[in-house]
Amino acid sequence: MRKNEVNIMTNFEVGTRVFDTWMIQHCVTQENEYSHFIIQAGHDDQTIASLWVVRFPATQDDLLILRENGMTVEDSITFFKQAADDYIGSLLMTECDHSENLLLSVDDCAVEYDEATNTSTVLLRTSYVESLSQYMEKNAIDEETALRIAYKLCDAVAYVRNNELPRRLLTIDNIFVDRNGNFLLGCFGSVADNRFQSPEEHRGEETLYNSDVNSIGVILYTILNDGRIPLLPRNLQNPSKEDIAIAVQDRHAGMPFPPP
Repeated sequence: MRKNEVNIMTNFEVGTRVFDTWMIQHCVTQENEYSHFIIQAGHDDQTIASLWVVRFPATQDDLLILRENGMTVEDSITFFKQAADDYIGSLLMTECDHSENLLLSVDDCAVEYDEATNTSTVLLRTSYVESLSQYMEKNAIDEETALRIAYKLCDAVAYVRNNELPRRLLTIDNIFVDRNGNFLLGCFGSVADNRFQSPEEHRGEETLYNSDVNSIGVILYTILNDGRIPLLPRNLQNPSKEDIAIAVQDRHAGMPFPPP
């Protein structure tokens, strides 16, 4: 992977060219953490990849929060510039050949700073993947497949720890599937997702492997429970943030799980 020092357009529309030879085909999804696009190399219909656009800060409100907490305008801008550089640096640390089929590996990256919005935009090119949620909409997940995902996550966590790489967020939203059916731990998310946090981590205690194993267990349960986290009432079709918060609180308090 190489870091490009090129000027990049920050309005990503169909037909926009990125990384010299790639062209945006369509937008797959826009999450809080990133936007995901499908890109194609030239006119080769078979050569497609995923483009991820990650902005620092994600919203202008994030800048305002820092300023409300006493940070100057200049310091808040510097903070997010450094956050973007640190994010790129953490990806450059990954040895993609050794982490094959474990981590979502980045093939190309670039960063641009926009003075008009005080935003650093990071672009990442990876192999073509879809989110686990998209995959589950089209494919039934049986116990064997769920266990395969869990084993992959364990191996990915072990790889990250053994190579002293920056920790990757363990959440169902940070798992992706490539065209060969490999389940990969993604490189997105900087804020812990308490839906999958261990009780110890949620309390801010020092954690070891048990915390990651706990998170993987909750992910495994959620996969086998039609994408619903543990302890949500069965009759809730569209749980609110409050419903989710109560379910998480009950789990952290040690309430037993019903079968998925």
